[in-house]
Amino acid sequence: MDTKLILGSIAVILGLASGIIYYISILRGKTRPHLYTRLVWAVVESIIFLGQYLSGGGPGSWPTGVAAVLTYGIVILCTKYGTTDITFSDRVALVLAFLCIIPWVIFKDPFLSVFFAACIDIWAIFPTLRKTWNSPKSESLLSWSVAELRMVCAFFALSSYSLTTYFYPVEAFVMNGVLIGIIMWRRRTIPR
Repeated sequence: MDTKLILGSIAVILGLASGIIYYISILRGKTRPHLYTRLVWAVVESIIFLGQYLSGGGPGSWPTGVAAVLTYGIVILCTKYGTTDITFSDRVALVLAFLCIIPWVIFKDPFLSVFFAACIDIWAIFPTLRKTWNSPKSESLLSWSVAELRMVCAFFALSSYSLTTYFYPVEAFVMNGVLIGIIMWRRRTIPR
């Protein structure tokens, strides 16, 4: 069997596992995701998935599509279980996420849309970083760690390497790592 198919399948399984862990953590009241962060991520992951897939990303693009679907589910859960401290910056990120598709339509090339979406993905994590800094147990360390492993498998499962296909997995790996670092460090430094 092709190594790319195996890695893509493993990345999808890890993505599903990460999502299930996160859903359970939300429903148990342990995790309180930020509504706008998740809504922005759902939009940008959808754009990035389409860009990766149509640019020949192959099995390496599958986990991004799965993540988008799971993130829309988290958005729904956020309406009841998430945090809704919505700032002007959060609203701007959401509008920009929807506008990311425009360069693709104009230039008939997904690169700029994927690039802008990944940049907005970085912007969108800041409310979660802020929330997690103040309340490090409000995010699931296990879910984020599994998602980090998913990004590694997804990167190596890409059938074609171009900025359009690999920019997002690299960016997400770095930003997830920052969040994991904050969770681990703040849990150790904040008194129980």
